[in-house]
Amino acid sequence: VGPISFVGTVKQQEEVFNQSLSILFKKLRIVRFVDQKRNTLVYLTYSDKIIDGSPKNSVTAVPVERSVRIPLK
Repeated sequence: VGPISFVGTVKQQEEVFNQSLSILFKKLRIVRFVDQKRNTLVYLTYSDKIIDGSPKNSVTAVPVERSVRIPLK
């Protein structure tokens, strides 16, 4: 827990993590989106294999302090 800072610029949408896992999950992927209006980073985590009819995924929003603007590319 702490303040967020940036070195360089951030893309509006970017895959920030990709890893092959086990037989159950083909790949785990994390994509970061920037919500510029709310000055928030949004992370979507998902696997690309459907298990029991639904994919495994989650969404997390990380607000950035108002005094720090997210530097977009």
